[in-house]
Amino acid sequence: MSNRIKNKKLLFFGPDHVGICKFIQAGFEQYTDFDVTYFDNHSLYTSFRYKNKLHRTQNFLLKTFFNRNLKTVYYTQKIQEVLNRNQGMYDVIFILRPDIVKKRHLLLLRKKAKFFVAYFWDSIAAYPNQKKTISFFDKIFSYELEDCKNYGFEFLSNFHYFEPTGEPIEYDVYNMSTNDNRIYLIEQIAQFLEKKNISFLFKGNGNKTSSPYVKTFMGTVPYHKMLQELQKAKVILDIQKDVQKGLSFRPFEALGLEKKLITNNPTIREYDFYDPQNIYVIENNRIDIPESFFETPYKQLPAAIVDQYHLKNWVGKIIKAYYSKFPETDKSVRSH
Repeated sequence: MSNRIKNKKLLFFGPDHVGICKFIQAGFEQYTDFDVTYFDNHSLYTSFRYKNKLHRTQNFLLKTFFNRNLKTVYYTQKIQEVLNRNQGMYDVIFILRPDIVKKRHLLLLRKKAKFFVAYFWDSIAAYPNQKKTISFFDKIFSYELEDCKNYGFEFLSNFHYFEPTGEPIEYDVYNMSTNDNRIYLIEQIAQFLEKKNISFLFKGNGNKTSSPYVKTFMGTVPYHKMLQELQKAKVILDIQKDVQKGLSFRPFEALGLEKKLITNNPTIREYDFYDPQNIYVIENNRIDIPESFFETPYKQLPAAIVDQYHLKNWVGKIIKAYYSKFPETDKSVRSH
């Protein structure tokens, strides 16, 4: 742990629906010498409340006749308050999901940033509005290799920040996802597992689709609680969306927790942590997982491979991008 004074400022701006941003904030704080401020814009955008019916009516009239929205005024004020806490420029302002940030707020943040950087947490095919934000940034990272090739982004996969805890195993296969069109493949996998007497716990968020194989829940599950459930499984099931080719968090959770993985994302074979003893790839929706996959133990991987996907190196790559633009300053990424 370094005892150097933290004289560089980093503002981390991102929506923390389930708590993943707390891990990222901790990573910046633990593995760099930046003074970190975190701003949860999801909480901001859900915090506005009308004082009364007259207040609501006033906003309706302002929007209709004067193109002025009291909600936007409120958001701008709150963001400006955070920016004003630092008298000078922030050395780095790092944003997740800039497509959900209003243009005027991106401009506010841009003016206050010495180095303005974003991470696109989904493909442009999934969220086309991300394209409208590209020109704001000095650097954009993405886990979608195709987007990196097409738009000049820098590739940065997701990360792990977890270690096995020795939780007793309660089910063989675990999946948590949104109830969308993926549920049909998930149901087929559940039926396959059921016939093989392989236990599973599949959970789906939302009530769009009901299934006897998927336990539906509403609202959000905090990320740390989901990780606790993952640790009670032998195998993690990862079913990607049609518009996604990059690896979601599931493969990295499996990597960090030393769990086997079943996925329908064939690009995982291109990663150095791929091993057929640990990872089974479903292709063309053909489900024929050999029983030996469930019977054989997890194969330990070289520490150097596992470590390179750790959160330490994820935040390190962002900070190194800053130093590549400002090489005159000392590098300040700590060792793990």
